[in-house]
Amino acid sequence: MAIESVNLADQAFSTSDVASLAVAGGMMFFVFILAIVTYIALAISLLRIAKKTGTANAWFAWVPILNIILTLNIARFSGWWLLLFLIPIVGWFAFPFFMIYVWMKIAAACGKPDFLGIFIIIPIGQIVLPLYLAFSE
Repeated sequence: MAIESVNLADQAFSTSDVASLAVAGGMMFFVFILAIVTYIALAISLLRIAKKTGTANAWFAWVPILNIILTLNIARFSGWWLLLFLIPIVGWFAFPFFMIYVWMKIAAACGKPDFLGIFIIIPIGQIVLPLYLAFSE
């Protein structure tokens, strides 16, 4: 005899509802763990790139807004450039092109060809490029 419903606080849920919630919860947990692992990998990569290029305050790689400032400092830009992206519409369109330019300068600072910065616009390139620049000789 199978259980056909579960009663939680006078609310009846069918077993398929409970199973659907369990699957959704499992998927959310997986995405959360994947996000944490990706963040840690990118922070370690940025930390190594900062040390490799001799940039001060490499620990900024672990703090969410400061890691953008560290990225700009590695490319030899002032952290004030971050304010450009707060301008509505202008910042939204300028951001992709500016980040390509920033990562081209970071690749050059790591002794790699600067055209590698173009790969930052590809979603998987946003993970692979920092890892490559950090862990390659």
